[in-house]
Amino acid sequence: MAMYNYNLQVLDLASASGEPALTVAKHLPNAQVVSTDLVDTYQELGRARAAAAGVQGRVTFEVADAEDLHSYADGSFDVVTCSFGLMFLPTLSAGLAEIHRVLKPGGIVAVTVWKSLTHMPYIKTLMDFCTDLDPESLKGTPPNYAFKFGDDARELLDGLRAANFHDIAREDLAGTFALPANGWWQAVLDMPLPLARLLAKQKEEGKEDAFEAAKSKLKVDLTEKGFLNPDESFVAAEFKALQRYSQWICETNAVSEVLQKYASALEKEFGRDAAIKVLDLASASGEPALTVAKHLPNAQVVSTDLVDAFQELGRARAAAAGVQDRVIFETADAEDLHSYADGSFDAVTCSFGLMFLPTLSAGLGEIHRVLKPGGIAVVTVWKSLARVPYARTFMDFCTDLDPEALKGTSPSFAFKFGDDAQELLDGLRDANFRGVAREDFVYTFALPAGCWWEALLDIPLPLARILAKQKKEGKEDAFEAAQSKIKAAQLKALQHEVWQKAAPGYSKWIIETSVLSEVMQKYATTLQDHFGKDAAIKVLDLASASGEPALTVAKHLPNAQVVSTDLVDTYQELGRARAAAAGVQGRVTFEVADAEDLQSYADGSLDAVTCSFGLMFMRTLSAALGEIYRVLKPGGLLVVTVSKSMARMPYFKTLLDFCIGMDPESLKNTPPSIAFKFGDDAPELLDGLQAAHFRNVARSDAAGTFALPADCWWQAMLELPLPLARILAKRTQEGQEDAFGSAQSKLKEVLTQKGFFQPDGSLRIENNQCHFITAQK
Repeated sequence: MAMYNYNLQVLDLASASGEPALTVAKHLPNAQVVSTDLVDTYQELGRARAAAAGVQGRVTFEVADAEDLHSYADGSFDVVTCSFGLMFLPTLSAGLAEIHRVLKPGGIVAVTVWKSLTHMPYIKTLMDFCTDLDPESLKGTPPNYAFKFGDDARELLDGLRAANFHDIAREDLAGTFALPANGWWQAVLDMPLPLARLLAKQKEEGKEDAFEAAKSKLKVDLTEKGFLNPDESFVAAEFKALQRYSQWICETNAVSEVLQKYASALEKEFGRDAAIKVLDLASASGEPALTVAKHLPNAQVVSTDLVDAFQELGRARAAAAGVQDRVIFETADAEDLHSYADGSFDAVTCSFGLMFLPTLSAGLGEIHRVLKPGGIAVVTVWKSLARVPYARTFMDFCTDLDPEALKGTSPSFAFKFGDDAQELLDGLRDANFRGVAREDFVYTFALPAGCWWEALLDIPLPLARILAKQKKEGKEDAFEAAQSKIKAAQLKALQHEVWQKAAPGYSKWIIETSVLSEVMQKYATTLQDHFGKDAAIKVLDLASASGEPALTVAKHLPNAQVVSTDLVDTYQELGRARAAAAGVQGRVTFEVADAEDLQSYADGSLDAVTCSFGLMFMRTLSAALGEIYRVLKPGGLLVVTVSKSMARMPYFKTLLDFCIGMDPESLKNTPPSIAFKFGDDAPELLDGLQAAHFRNVARSDAAGTFALPADCWWQAMLELPLPLARILAKRTQEGQEDAFGSAQSKLKEVLTQKGFFQPDGSLRIENNQCHFITAQK
């Protein structure tokens, strides 16, 4: 863009019907561009495109041979461009010399050439298809030498130096080949490949259905490779995109908990030292294959994927992990494992791949066939999109930008098995698997600091394409605006993910015990004193988890109608069960709601809003307080509790100190790290309430007792929203077999020294203090 306003003279070689000539003219309003090609047929097409683009006055179309530019004087152009043309020059040196001659001193040449065929998966698929029909079909055709420069383009770079160019720089680029729905077959026939000729020949020889048969066969092939979407739109990512998928998904710790689960499952089944043979399907660049190999030292693993470009990436990762002798990489189609004999594997694994099989039964049948009798299949598939908050956040964001963005793409059917995976479970039984067992697994999607935005642009979502389109349409800040917006959404998704994972333990040990009973009772008493015990009030409880203080309020105010809400939908089922047990199910409803966006509730519709230990976790406190104020009736009451400083919560301080002592980084970005942010006087919250126009703001101290029976205190410690269980699991993986037992003994000693254990062995920690705040609209 430094040349945006320059009066540049640009020569575009092998331009076909005008690219990149027209794109250059559209983006550089003062440039004069000469679009040339050896084939004169292109000129008329190009002129029509230039007129449609409104640049016909600045782009001329001429016939020219890149090896003989005699029509153009020495030093007459500032820039020469050539997109995918230099590979086809009979004499490369002649073409480069002519380009050098017509350039002004200091002028630049910008060219693109293809890498090896391996890096062009869609072209490779089509060429292989043609070769299968006729092994001689590509001989002497352009596709046969279009990729001659290879991955390092050494011949071209040396040629540029020999032609006296200087400051030569090469970089990798990647693009997406896309076609609209129902247009892919005509495009394949029209491309410079011999397919149409081969099929016409077959038809002449009596194969009347030659075209339809080829179309059906190629459709299966393209679908299996993930190029042809369900709506028959065609999208083929280049090798660079696969490399980025490997970088962000396979090579980081993004899904490390899931991969570790595979290793643990196989170790449990066969033993750590078993000399087993494992086949990993849809392995991308080697997961869980490499994780399995690292944790089972005698296992031999075959890592397979339908996309052969992943193999090179996988081999490099295997070498880096030191398991290259025990993991081999092969191309294989999970629906057709003909390369592997019946009963040849002890185990088959597949991580997030079965959702993409065109014919699930074929894949499961093949897995069953290659397994030894008694062998096991271990697979993971996603639940519904609602259960995968990071994916839902990103996909919702893309859809908000462009409602059609995800139509027909892989993400649109990645979650097809839903929450019960009934189709998959039935399919396994139909394939004669026995002992079929399903379990829920919750994991954390994690990316290193400082690279989340780059990752989002690289992973298989249309975000980068949408934003690039917006920028072309004049929204110069499209990328920056999207980055800010999605960062906010990402933080919300992270919060959702953490609390969803913690939900069962938090409900069991905090909500369902008497830990918070003193504080919850204070909510009921406050509302009763303000409205009267028999008042028919409507109460909204935010960040209610599995229903507190909602249920306590309902039990003590017999005519109150209470809506218990939480950002995490997992809590709703737990809450309904508790409401039924308390006999208030007719007056307490459970809904999913974001306290910062209460769009489901009308202005002035509620008599009271409650929130127990939730406001500390709001991303934007002012947004939440503004929404609470909006939904309250005039004179309505807000009642909230928030933690004081950690020093005022002795049981939490003891546990958090214990975790930090084992791992100083363990609490980073976790709920406990921000739970005590309001401190001992809560000025941020009190000021925020006044800024939101609340009146009669009052703060008082409240305290509660944390108590647990003697036989379950350790289980509670592992299930509370603390990183203790994760730290100890990691230590166990690293070889500290007694990590859990050792930690239990040490923590018990610490708690005993502080006087928290009672003579009967129960745990009781008194005087855990919090702020109790009321305010009126």
